[in-house]
Amino acid sequence: MAAGLLAAVFLTVLAGTAVMALRIEPGVTPPPADLIVVLGGDSDRMPYARRLVEAGLAPRAVSTLYDPRCLEAGGSERECASGVRNTVDEALYTRFVLAAAGVRNLTVVTSDYHVRRAGVVFRIVFLGSGIGVSLASPGGPRSPAAPSGLRETAKLVPSAGAAMIARVSPSMYCWLTACRSSES
Repeated sequence: MAAGLLAAVFLTVLAGTAVMALRIEPGVTPPPADLIVVLGGDSDRMPYARRLVEAGLAPRAVSTLYDPRCLEAGGSERECASGVRNTVDEALYTRFVLAAAGVRNLTVVTSDYHVRRAGVVFRIVFLGSGIGVSLASPGGPRSPAAPSGLRETAKLVPSAGAAMIARVSPSMYCWLTACRSSES
């Protein structure tokens, strides 16, 4: 009985995330935010985030590839590497880092092809945190190295499932995926 209820809740949340994914539009200028978070990956993401900061949409931008607290303390990029390996890691790590930072709204910058999946993952992981999540992408021509739309769509359900596990139990997610502990 409890397993059936849990499965029903899981499927309801998964269906809701699919609907959210359809409502995220790549290439749209995001609303103002307290912080811009740039996902690792394509090289056009950080320059776009800097343009958003220059336009006054947020006071600063940080990369998920480095611990901003470590960098602010004078550490090198090598010393401050976050160890994230995928979008769920990035969302979980970002939530942990922002827990005490007073951020109420953040904009996640990623690539057009990745904006829907990243949006679903970040919105699941940040659900109930009190932090609003917006998505932005630089737009422009699609990189030849970008995964196909079909490949990104195929990754949506497993990523949403992993994000739900990470949201409910970060330690279980880390145990399942051998991730770096979010307490470090």
